Amino acid sequence: MGKYNFEALRKRRKELGMTQLELSKKINITREHVVVLEKGRKLPRADLLGRIAKALKVREDYFFL
Repeated sequence: MGKYNFEALRKRRKELGMTQLELSKKINITREHVVVLEKGRKLPRADLLGRIAKALKVREDYFFL
């Protein structure tokens, strides 16, 4: 895989009309953790990336350049 593209998370969430709070509840993390991930301050663990991809209806490789 290539480099993690943190901007893809926010873009896809907004495409689906989902709030940060809604996403956080779907993937069982805090809204603040979603903010951190969307700003690229931390990379998601593999299991969390899988939950995010499922919630946003994309494949995991969607988040990589």
